[in-house]
Amino acid sequence: MPLKDFPIWTRPRHHLDVEGGASNHVHWVELFYDLVHVVTIFLLGNYLSHHLGWPGFWTYTFLFIAIFFAWADNSVYNFLYISTDIPHRVAMAVQIVTMMFIAAAIPEITHGGWPCFALG
Repeated sequence: MPLKDFPIWTRPRHHLDVEGGASNHVHWVELFYDLVHVVTIFLLGNYLSHHLGWPGFWTYTFLFIAIFFAWADNSVYNFLYISTDIPHRVAMAVQIVTMMFIAAAIPEITHGGWPCFALG
């Protein structure tokens, strides 16, 4: 097989444009991306369990919405397009690292963790 035919060198394609009913599966980087979001939501739940008042609830709600939309945007793209190329994998790696910054900022979000969250 020529090097240009490997999946890592192909451009993203819409799933309806693939001929012959290709059987594409979820790649490890997408699974790891989802796992990082699961851990982030877990940390957010821990934050809520330690801040049971209305301010903690509203902080939890706003952070959950921001994290959910970050996850949902990427998931919709991965659902619509078959992306196995290098730029997509690099972008996923950058998104994973930024989500790790966000997860690290959650426990101290009300005590100076906002800059890290905003940077992420």
